[in-house]
Amino acid sequence: MGPRHVRNGRLKRLSSYVIFKKWCQLNPDVFREKDTEFEIRIRSIGEVYTRGDKALDEKNRSELTRCVETISNQILHTERFFLFNSGTYPVQGGVLNKPDAVTEIKSGFSKVYRVVAAKSGQPKAVLTVDTASSPFFKATSVPKFVVSKLQSGGGRGGFGGRGGRGGDRERMSVMEIAVTIAVVAQRRNDGGLIIMDFDERAVKDMERDFKSGPGPICNNLKTIKAALKGLECYPLHLKGKQTNCAIIIDKIHDASAIKLCFTKDDEGNEPFQINIADYFKQVYCYTLKFPDLPVVGDCEFDLPIVVPRSGRTRKSQIGQQSNMAGRNSSLPKQHAVEARRVLDEYLKANSGNQYFKAFRLHLKSSSPIIMDAKILGPPNLKFHNKLNFMSKLYDQCSQQRFRMKKRWDVQTSHPDAFEDLRRYMELAKEKDIIIVIGIVEEKKPLMHDYMKYYEEKVGMQTIQITKDTARKFTQKGGGKQTIDNVLRKLNSTCGGTNFYVQIAGKHRNGNACTDARELYKKLYRQTQFIGFELSHTGARTRFDIQKDIYDGDPTSVGVGYSLRHASQLGGFIYFQDTRLHKLTRLDVKFRICLEGYLKADQRLPKQLVIYHIGSGEGDYAQIRGEVEEMREACLNFKAEYKPRFVVILVQRRSSIRVFPKRIEGNNSKAQNVPSGTCVDTVGNAHGLDEFVLCCQTPLIGIVRPTKYTILVNVSG
Repeated sequence: MGPRHVRNGRLKRLSSYVIFKKWCQLNPDVFREKDTEFEIRIRSIGEVYTRGDKALDEKNRSELTRCVETISNQILHTERFFLFNSGTYPVQGGVLNKPDAVTEIKSGFSKVYRVVAAKSGQPKAVLTVDTASSPFFKATSVPKFVVSKLQSGGGRGGFGGRGGRGGDRERMSVMEIAVTIAVVAQRRNDGGLIIMDFDERAVKDMERDFKSGPGPICNNLKTIKAALKGLECYPLHLKGKQTNCAIIIDKIHDASAIKLCFTKDDEGNEPFQINIADYFKQVYCYTLKFPDLPVVGDCEFDLPIVVPRSGRTRKSQIGQQSNMAGRNSSLPKQHAVEARRVLDEYLKANSGNQYFKAFRLHLKSSSPIIMDAKILGPPNLKFHNKLNFMSKLYDQCSQQRFRMKKRWDVQTSHPDAFEDLRRYMELAKEKDIIIVIGIVEEKKPLMHDYMKYYEEKVGMQTIQITKDTARKFTQKGGGKQTIDNVLRKLNSTCGGTNFYVQIAGKHRNGNACTDARELYKKLYRQTQFIGFELSHTGARTRFDIQKDIYDGDPTSVGVGYSLRHASQLGGFIYFQDTRLHKLTRLDVKFRICLEGYLKADQRLPKQLVIYHIGSGEGDYAQIRGEVEEMREACLNFKAEYKPRFVVILVQRRSSIRVFPKRIEGNNSKAQNVPSGTCVDTVGNAHGLDEFVLCCQTPLIGIVRPTKYTILVNVSG
């Protein structure tokens, strides 16, 4: 039996190799060099059960989910779709909006499969489809693209600062400030000229600007160099070759194609120096149309290649959030229609999916899953009786019973004077000022980064708002939502000590809790809430991955913890290696949380509720390992100290959407479920308890519920 299994395994490996080799022969343009060879290693994962007693075991359920996911992905692996991370976008169509001449907002989708137990006890797969929208660059020439961006006047989407911050912090898009590359007068295969889609005079102006010195191109060349790293380009002068001619840009040279020279080997003769423009004329019989523009380089080659390119569509991430929000946001009714189109036209789940047929997968129903939901009543906020920002801010704070002394210090500084910012924060700390509020002309993520960096180094709390936000404090009427949001953030940043959270006994004229006092004791008495949130820099470029380069901002870890009362907060941030998903130095950082609670309540908590934000389903084992480190930190803090642990993984960007059974109305608030809607999920892939909670009332678009997965529950 054993040898036969080995022999069969060998046959499977050989079969896979033959298939891959045939694919390589049919797709020679995928590889850079001719006769490229690959070593294929195939590892067996063992048996995967689709039914029976072992089918719903945790390990098998995970592998079965992955199998179903892989099978369903095959129909999308064609030239009809762009695949970016977990999102899928059609190449043709799906355009929602065109912000400018070279950018378009496309609609797409993401999907997630879950293997759950059916009523019969056998496994069944549940498919979740979520719509998405994302900015893309149109297929256009680089000259047209750059001219369009220069004419936009900078700012967000032009030559402005970096993009926004998020679970995946946005990095400056390569093509947002892309430099024009020398372009040749190309000819089609039939001899006709390729139509140039750019304004030649505008490109000539850019060329003159770069040649003369000062101007938009030269002034932004340093930023352009950093942003272009990792851009994949397709040189048109190599079009038609039977190998992959794509290059990944490593740098932008300061010199033009006329000034930049390299040593060229000449068979039978001595090597000689030649510039890029002459090289193209000699080797490719091309006369560069704009030889005084910058040259890009790819470190794969000794030759810095000039890349005339067709402007293949590339995902854009910067400055387009406003074009995907507001009136461009979809509502629940549209989401339902789009989800149906994804199933029928893209996945062909109802019929026509050859991969489903091959593996005997059948879609039994494409209707949404109907489940019972609960509406959780909001807590009562009990404010202090004492009523104790410059004029209007002070008044607004007083109205919300936010105690603030009439003592502030106003300083004016250049937005890029980061060293001045540090000195001022150090001085503010010496004066016992509680918080530094930065008011900037427009959103400046770089300033935000420095403020948060100095917040950690100096030990001074900070908050940043824009000039427009600050103006709403002085206006009569309007802006209430913005003012409330700022004050809530200001409140929690300063410690959140001007109110207490209490469990509501009644909500909307109905009973919310039969015994609020007893429930409060159970949930809050000698309980400390601790939150860890990891914020990572943007994903590494393909170039960085290939070269094993880790070049980026460090991962920041925000830690918040409750003190004697749940609304009395302490917190700090610290940094660890780039894109490291594991919490480090827990022995030291966890001790700070315990010390804060002990100082406030004169005793240690009996129960610890840990919220972990910034990780996913693949990190379950790692998070459980972190819990063991926390237990050890408790024992090191005090001998025999063994508190009960509840550990919850929080995912704010889950693919699950919750809609009312009947969607009515014409606006976001009417079509979405109310805030506080709580639904148990249809089953976790690992068999864990899980639920989603809609924590806000959406003013635009579709509410995105937060998913909570309970990894550890030793609450007693």
